[in-house]
Amino acid sequence: EIAPEQHHQGRVIHTIGWPMERDTYGGSFLYHLEDNQVAVGFVIGLDYANPHLDPFEEFQRFKTHPAIRPTFEGGRRIAYGARALNEGGYQSIPKLAFKGGVLIGCTAGFMNVPKIKGSHTAMKSGMLAAEAVFDALGADPPVDEATAYGEALRQSWVWSELRAVRNYRPAFHWGLWPALAYGALEAFVLHGKAPWTLRHRADHATLKKAADCKPIDYPKPDGAITFDRLSSVFISNTNHEENQPAHLKLADDTVAIAVNLADYKGKWVVIETGSLTCPMFVKNINPIKKLRAKYPDVVFLVVYVREAHPGSRTNAHTSMDEKIVRAKQSQADYGDDRETLVDDLAGSMHRAYGSFPNMAYVIDPDGRVVYRCDWAFAPLIDGVLENRPNLNPAERKKIITAAPWVMIPVCLKGGWDALWDLVIALPGILWGHLKVDLARLFGKSPS
Repeated sequence: EIAPEQHHQGRVIHTIGWPMERDTYGGSFLYHLEDNQVAVGFVIGLDYANPHLDPFEEFQRFKTHPAIRPTFEGGRRIAYGARALNEGGYQSIPKLAFKGGVLIGCTAGFMNVPKIKGSHTAMKSGMLAAEAVFDALGADPPVDEATAYGEALRQSWVWSELRAVRNYRPAFHWGLWPALAYGALEAFVLHGKAPWTLRHRADHATLKKAADCKPIDYPKPDGAITFDRLSSVFISNTNHEENQPAHLKLADDTVAIAVNLADYKGKWVVIETGSLTCPMFVKNINPIKKLRAKYPDVVFLVVYVREAHPGSRTNAHTSMDEKIVRAKQSQADYGDDRETLVDDLAGSMHRAYGSFPNMAYVIDPDGRVVYRCDWAFAPLIDGVLENRPNLNPAERKKIITAAPWVMIPVCLKGGWDALWDLVIALPGILWGHLKVDLARLFGKSPS
């Protein structure tokens, strides 16, 4: 609510850019409503490059602009809210009907981005969906998917409107001024009928490392024009149980904070794969501890992969939660305090980089794998790190097995059947490693 002398009912203000850099997409809206009230908001595209950017804080900074600040002086904050906008538009519309349901409105991404407006398209899509569902239920026999909805929408003015504005948002990948120039071309010359369609890009692909970006100094809120986040959320009328579980779940919430492999560019890294039931992995833990003390400039990481020898006691992983629990159990049981990453349930990293239960990779500061042990062996890794200036990546790697007094107890963590599994599988495992070495020796890709 603002001072009466600052209120101009019906006034609409849109801005673009400031206070953000010109390579960041975003802008504001300021609508003068009735009863001396205004609705103000700030929209920022999630394809920004600087990870220091905070959308909430940018909104607060926007209100301090000399042309905007007077509107709020002497006013009071009544309510606050935030939401995500699906801005993909025409290029991102998904399949709209499925068995038992349809996608309508902003769920399907029908917002007209240049107008920051989607209520009209949402209502129209709801009307078309209702008609299609009515016809589907009235069919003889009734059908469980309103397939006619998608075609009806494509024949409606919603489709035409979204197609006409499809190129405005992707043009901002070129920067603010080129995008504005292109927008004028679309609006006043092409009238939305350009014979080309610009493509979107993945938002996350544009994000840079924090170390490569300039930190943003956001001023402290003054409690009159700018406000803190917590008090704003308090007046948002958001209600939920205090212990309500988050609907978004990280496979391992420690990784996002403590470990991001890309952040280690510029350092030497040794990555070892392993699992609770892998004797080769367990035998290396204490020798690797000595290497960590010898080479404090090297980062040593573990990637927890599939169980090498699952059995009745320790079965193959059936969920990420279970895999994460096993990784933590492995750290506790074997006293391994290396930072541990957990491969996904499908074993994507493991399949891409070897698939053997216990492998080691030495990575140089430029991010290149310069040495690989088919089965990790601390003395080999020691030799590599000691001779870093003169590495020979083509050198043949040795196959070193774990001693029986290590192999048997570790396999029994999986169960007696796991130990028997190892006995049966060992010849095949040895042959697999030998094939890889022979292929390298003769300059061929291992199959």
